[in-house]
Amino acid sequence: MLFHKSDREWEKFGRNDPYYGVLSHEKFRRDTLNNTTISDFFDSGQEQIAFVLKTIRACIYAEFSPARALDFGCGVGRCVIPLAEVCETVVGADISESMLGEAKQNCAAYAITNVELVKADDALSKVSGIFDLIHCVLVFQHIPCPRGEKIFMHLVERLANNGIAAIQFVYHRDASSFIRLMSLLRKYFPLLHNLANLFYHKYFSEPLMEKNVYNLNRLFTILDENGCGNVHIRFLGGRELQSIILFFQKKRDEIPLLCR
Repeated sequence: MLFHKSDREWEKFGRNDPYYGVLSHEKFRRDTLNNTTISDFFDSGQEQIAFVLKTIRACIYAEFSPARALDFGCGVGRCVIPLAEVCETVVGADISESMLGEAKQNCAAYAITNVELVKADDALSKVSGIFDLIHCVLVFQHIPCPRGEKIFMHLVERLANNGIAAIQFVYHRDASSFIRLMSLLRKYFPLLHNLANLFYHKYFSEPLMEKNVYNLNRLFTILDENGCGNVHIRFLGGRELQSIILFFQKKRDEIPLLCR
């Protein structure tokens, strides 16, 4: 095939450089990992889940204590492990079998036994039941938007009544028209992508890591159509990519009708 497919590219990351695939910082490259960098990697997951729970309790529901959580795009288990420490059961879902294999080993290393790891697909067909908490960061930006919106809708459907989700989206990319065009062409012409890797001082065969920008109005429409409210947004900033974590509850807002 002449074009990149995001699932296939992600499996390459899972097989060849799984920790960098999750957090794209040079210190998490497979050939430079050591005890210190691995500890830093998992500490970042602890900090992420602590931030999510603190935000939810401060801004949405003070007594929030999830029993069942889903981490969509769980990778090697960075956030699954801290979720398992505060929830009765956790499901980690990822498109990459290699990522799931690494996550299984990491759960075993941390003596985590209340986690189920499943292969993800667009319909979440292997994810059973509903969840008090759905968490997803550093995932949707790597999924083409039309496909990502459908997955987002399925995640919303899996949220229990009064359940809460925390999901990250990129909403703006500060890039020139030329860079945007090159990013598009790199999806369809693998050799061009490989040459661009060399230009950016990366490995020639490094997989394509897409940077997709989502329309927030479309996401809000999905939430409204599926009975969600209590929306809270945290801006994550960034230089090239600006993103948010979108917090919301499966509960309609009770707002008096405004007449005009």
